Amino acid sequence: MRLLLSVIRYDDKATRSDRRLVDKMAAFREIWDKFIGLCQSLYLVGSAVCINEQFHSEEEMDSGKYTPKKPSKYGIKIWMMCDCATKYKTNAKVYLGKENNEVARGLASDVVCTLVQPVSGQDRGGRSITTDNFFTSVDLANQLKNKKLTLVGTMMQKRREISQEFKPARQRDENSSNFGFTKDLTLVSYVPKKKKSVVLISSLHHDSAICSDSGKPEIIEFYYKTKGAVDMLDQMCARYTIQRATRRWTMAMFYGMINIAPVNALVIFAHNMRKDQPENKIKK
Repeated sequence: MRLLLSVIRYDDKATRSDRRLVDKMAAFREIWDKFIGLCQSLYLVGSAVCINEQFHSEEEMDSGKYTPKKPSKYGIKIWMMCDCATKYKTNAKVYLGKENNEVARGLASDVVCTLVQPVSGQDRGGRSITTDNFFTSVDLANQLKNKKLTLVGTMMQKRREISQEFKPARQRDENSSNFGFTKDLTLVSYVPKKKKSVVLISSLHHDSAICSDSGKPEIIEFYYKTKGAVDMLDQMCARYTIQRATRRWTMAMFYGMINIAPVNALVIFAHNMRKDQPENKIKK
């Protein structure tokens, strides 16, 4: 087994150096693109998807990300889009450092716009994209609207779109909410406790509805229900992981890919076994 792991390769080594000049992921690109293509061709995600990061750790790599808050400080950062109901991974983008298209619309917007391409502009009905404060902005919401998609996500309070009335203040009561509206967007600031506030923006919600059970805005309740798809996928993969210590980033990617494949396969199997298909349907 150790011998097989030491010699396994995923592309043509003779042409790799030339391809790597234009693609840092050349050594793993072919098998990765095939895997992502199969994920998208075998399953249609539902009305709500979540975008967040996954982290494949390893000891040494040349194109990784330094993340001091993670258990392993060096590794491969991968942004993923998962179905909120089933945790099915439908698309992913590996962080490869600064790229040219980020100059025009920024890293966060570029990641989201790239990941949502398989579900953009479809007649099936607009899907909702849930993101955290790294991605969420008014500009991103407008970009997604042009793709027939809606956005729900938390926002950094230092963003210029947020006025002073939506930021933490002593005079604001606990469990109180401030709403702001435009033609297409709703901004809400909720106070979970004194001197704290959480700000979210939504192009899916267009009123100031409050959940009768929790007393929180419906926008926040929707966010709580849909934000954890990628994290849940991580937990499911970790339960029966095949991950092994490696100093090769291609092997770390391979292990991560094999961890995700059974989860996606289980989702497809479960839906095929049900007599009444839910909102998500298997492609024929």
